[in-house]
Amino acid sequence: MAFAFARDGGLPFSATLRQVSAVYRTPPFAIWAVVIASVLFAVYTPVYSTIITTCTIFLYLSYTIPTALGFCAHGRSWTQMGPWHLGALYRPLAVICVFGGGLLIAIGMAPPNEKAAWVVGGSVVVLMVVWFGFERRRFRGPPHALLVRQ
Repeated sequence: MAFAFARDGGLPFSATLRQVSAVYRTPPFAIWAVVIASVLFAVYTPVYSTIITTCTIFLYLSYTIPTALGFCAHGRSWTQMGPWHLGALYRPLAVICVFGGGLLIAIGMAPPNEKAAWVVGGSVVVLMVVWFGFERRRFRGPPHALLVRQ
């Protein structure tokens, strides 16, 4: 995923992270960046259950954030639906899904995994600083969206 985001210019240092080795045809800088981040994470929280819980919380966030944003955009700026959609049931189901995801996230941060709250909270702060400080002005959007606009 680091390579895919870097390929689209969506990460800091994208020019380096998207390089592919001519010999092995793999992205070594992206691989090593993820390895180093994983090792640092495992050193910070060596308890396996906390690592699993933190990863699960990030997974739930990756589901609930787009669902909540879709709830806000549905019928307003998001008027053209795809070939398969829930119609009028989308908004009530989105509320239930966001509430359930939020509940699971809160449960995941409860003891003995309270370190997960620090990791997730710290990641959110760092990501917001990077986005609002640097990337928002630089990142033009995924290439597909740029082609659609043209």
